[in-house]
Amino acid sequence: MSKQTQMKLAAASRRLVALLAVVAVTAFVTNAVVTRAGDEPKKDHEQEMAEWMAANQMTPMHDKLKMFVGEWDCKNTMYMEPGAPGQTSKAESDTSLVYGGRYIRQSYKGSFEMPGPDGKMMSQKFEGYSVVGYDAMKKKFVSIWIDSMSTGIYMETGDWDDANKQFVFNGDMPLPNGKYCKNKTNIKFSDKDNYVMEMHMEVAPGQWHKHMVIEYKRDD
Repeated sequence: MSKQTQMKLAAASRRLVALLAVVAVTAFVTNAVVTRAGDEPKKDHEQEMAEWMAANQMTPMHDKLKMFVGEWDCKNTMYMEPGAPGQTSKAESDTSLVYGGRYIRQSYKGSFEMPGPDGKMMSQKFEGYSVVGYDAMKKKFVSIWIDSMSTGIYMETGDWDDANKQFVFNGDMPLPNGKYCKNKTNIKFSDKDNYVMEMHMEVAPGQWHKHMVIEYKRDD
């Protein structure tokens, strides 16, 4: 074998050894990455679940929902336009805790006067249903409402105003023209057996119209 041939074989051998070394390192790194990638989702999933459970623990704010529990006699007064006299009707409400006190569900049954097909005022039956809870992650009270005279689900978020000892909710109320207006709901307890809910809608920037007042009295 000539010296030149020996030199070529030696160079080829060195290249082969280098290539095998690269393959071995690549395999080791790949195996390490795959192993970590396989372990991490399990660890991350467990951590996320623990964080989710911790974030959804009930808080002292959930205790405030208990204030609404019971059967109530209601006096509903609606103000169709600013300055117009109110239209008063009676109703009844039943509120209970659900899912271990995480939410309350409230039924509302009553009637109110509204124009009939002939334009004359007539009594119209009305039923509504709401669910209210405290979202511990958002740190907000959340309320949803459906009723027998609409097709939408109205939602509000709110806070407990400790200075005035009342709940304050805010939402966007849909209008027949497809637009929305801001709506604010205040709920204030005078004692454990009486509370008043007032709803105000923004008719112009900074101008609010009180369009509904419901007085709740506990039904003994």
